[in-house]
Amino acid sequence: MKYFILLSLVMACFTFLVPVSAQESSLSTDTVTSSLGWPLDYDFSSLPKRARQIYRFWEVKNKQKAFHEVRSWMKDEKTSPYPWLVGATLHFQEKRYKKCLKYCKKALKKKTQIGEVYFWRGRAYEALKKPMEAANEYRAALYAKQEFQPAQERLDRVLAQLEGGL
Repeated sequence: MKYFILLSLVMACFTFLVPVSAQESSLSTDTVTSSLGWPLDYDFSSLPKRARQIYRFWEVKNKQKAFHEVRSWMKDEKTSPYPWLVGATLHFQEKRYKKCLKYCKKALKKKTQIGEVYFWRGRAYEALKKPMEAANEYRAALYAKQEFQPAQERLDRVLAQLEGGL
């Protein structure tokens, strides 16, 4: 029985360390929603492999390793916006909304038309109780990535709040 439990634990850890192919998503939708705050229907296969690996560290509560990997990725790929986007999402989860905005700004300097970056800026502004700024960011997300349903849903919600005087 002890060996079965140990083997189960080893196999569970192994699944988080095995690289994921571009076709498959490394995260279940339940986990994504609860621990990362990404939209439920987000296609993680569109993210770089390194981003998916960092999110796996986050899933298993190894936050320090996740942040370390983000910093390492930033050094390795200085022109890529994706390390900054991933860092922004992690800071958002830690309720460091201003830091999230700072990382998003750096990502946008690397590449301006990434809908997900504007989406996370909108989320941060919402958390900071700045609905007008959030609405503008969700509009930018929709401009950068047409048919980005999560941004449209958030925009609709924020606009309803603004109309309701909240």
